[in-house]
Amino acid sequence: MQAHVWLARRDSADPAGLSPRELLRRNKYQQEDDRERFTTGATLARYALRRLTMDQSAEVHRECPECKAQDHGPVGAAGAHAGEWSLSVSHSGDLVAVAIVPGPEAVGVDVEVADLETINRVRRLLCRDDELAEDLAAPDLHEALLVRWVRKEAILKAARIGLGVPMRHLRVSSSAEPAALLSWSERSVPDGFNARHVVCEDLPPEVLAAGDDRSRGAIAVRGTSELSVRLHWVGAELAAVRAHDTSPATELVGCTG
Repeated sequence: MQAHVWLARRDSADPAGLSPRELLRRNKYQQEDDRERFTTGATLARYALRRLTMDQSAEVHRECPECKAQDHGPVGAAGAHAGEWSLSVSHSGDLVAVAIVPGPEAVGVDVEVADLETINRVRRLLCRDDELAEDLAAPDLHEALLVRWVRKEAILKAARIGLGVPMRHLRVSSSAEPAALLSWSERSVPDGFNARHVVCEDLPPEVLAAGDDRSRGAIAVRGTSELSVRLHWVGAELAAVRAHDTSPATELVGCTG
């Protein structure tokens, strides 16, 4: 399966290009850095879909799987391309990533920028005991924990449940091994989900470094086909992307997303 990952710096997009519903979501963020990340993520998803479909009218939308509100939740292709493409958005530090694959198979992407102090505070939430023992024995504890983090979050996104499941319920390979989901606790595995039917791959740190040299990333796709990943950097052209949906937005009531 061919997957595409589009990358941009967090300040690459123009808020004027967002739809009214996206602007409503953007304005909920208190920090300017977070508003920039959201703006670039939404715009980059739209840009990627239009490039791959060669359709400048292509649009994206969000829908929360829990409350069905459309101001948050996973991003997807809308309109004529609904169901034809799967998308996932992630951002951290100065880096924004969008993964997209053809067909209905769900994709998840995660990029993270975190120092060792931050990761150490959450490592008991992130790792099973056997995983933590592996990471503590690794030559670079920071690298080991950060790689495990992005692999797990990418897989959870591909499963379309995000962080609704404790990361400790998943067991993934160590940073010294190729990315893989090894097992998922029966307590929380989604109905119909087969852990053997997930393909995972790390994103090259040297490519991510153009956005933030502290970042690590991973992509996961539900399926059994061999995964081939193409990476694309987007620069100034992102500022010209505009949403076609200009219908007024109203405050939506639902979960916090």
